[in-house]
Amino acid sequence: MSEHEMSQDADQMVRAAIAMLGKASDHAARRAHNLEQAAREQHRQVEYDKREQARAAAAAERDQARQAEKNADHERATDAQTRREEYNQREQTIQLLHEQVQRDTWWEQHPHGARFADADTFAQATISDPRSRDAMELLKAGLRDRFGVDLDEVSAKHPTSKSDRHHAITSAVDEHLAASREKEASEQSKSAGATAEAAEHAEAAAVHEENADIEEHRAEGFETETREDHQRQADVARAASSAGERAKHEASPSYPESAAVAVAKGAAKSGPARARRRQLAKETRAELHR
Repeated sequence: MSEHEMSQDADQMVRAAIAMLGKASDHAARRAHNLEQAAREQHRQVEYDKREQARAAAAAERDQARQAEKNADHERATDAQTRREEYNQREQTIQLLHEQVQRDTWWEQHPHGARFADADTFAQATISDPRSRDAMELLKAGLRDRFGVDLDEVSAKHPTSKSDRHHAITSAVDEHLAASREKEASEQSKSAGATAEAAEHAEAAAVHEENADIEEHRAEGFETETREDHQRQADVARAASSAGERAKHEASPSYPESAAVAVAKGAAKSGPARARRRQLAKETRAELHR
């Protein structure tokens, strides 16, 4: 091969190499361009995602803030309603206690220590109100006069513990009530015994009165029979006597007539007394049954 041919072959190889290098360069450029474009696209997507996340986070934060505000408004409204209800209940209870302690029925109908201890606790808790101070004074007087409980002594023994003070008042009142019930039961038992004894005496008096009536009726029957016998004898004597003797006899009172007058006088005297005894016995029985 001549040098000319060898030069041509070398030129072709150089051109081929240059063409290959151009193609490789173009491919590399396109690849770099594609990579750069992909990187820019990825960057844009990342930035977009960041912006969307930021907007979503801001929206969520705004929603949370609005919800928190709503919750706060609800809590404030609930607290205000609760405070109003507590205030109204407190006012009503103060007024009710102030009225109750002035009524005898509150003290006397089914009394028990816890009622008065609760009233003391509430009055102490609301002592800043003038009505509670008045109620406290009335409680002191009522517990002292009705149950012998001195609140000043209770306060001295339990100056700080509300529960101990409550327990002390409850126990003192209940003990006083128990003692009163025992005393009343004892008095009722004695009264029942006296009533039974009086009933026995009244029954004995009634029996005695009935026996006296029987004896009195018997005596009256005997006197009546005696008077009738004397009357028959007088009739026989008058039939056998002369008219003059009969006139003389009639002029002076006969024995039977004297006996009749005596019986009548005795009945007149004993009748009112017997009636009084019967009336007294009836009244005694009626009083015992009542």
